[in-house]
Amino acid sequence: MSAIRPSELQKYLQDIIEDYEEEVKDTIKEALPKVGKETVKELKKTSPRDRGKYRTGWKSKIEVDRFGNKLIVYNDKHYRLTHLLEKGHAKVSGGRTSGTTEAIEHIKPAQDKAVEKVVKEIRRRLE
Repeated sequence: MSAIRPSELQKYLQDIIEDYEEEVKDTIKEALPKVGKETVKELKKTSPRDRGKYRTGWKSKIEVDRFGNKLIVYNDKHYRLTHLLEKGHAKVSGGRTSGTTEAIEHIKPAQDKAVEKVVKEIRRRLE
């Protein structure tokens, strides 16, 4: 490496940071689809079985907005049931559901694992 004059230091550092930023963006673009597929697979296994075809409706997609790429995992066929099954719901006669219709937390654990996998994958690729 040759010597850098103080007047060129800012430009040099800015170039290094921009290169690293591109590397991080590319790494995220590569990691999200893989984790999305794994999360969909896990949700299909852990979703309630007695809800008909609910468990088969899970899909993932990558959306790009001004903040970067986002991984979205959603139930395409039965999206209305996701919150009710995850959190439970009130009954007409009062109180909360219980028995076979009580809350079945299956989305939150999959989300937590997905976040952990994305962070781990990004760290692994950037080291």
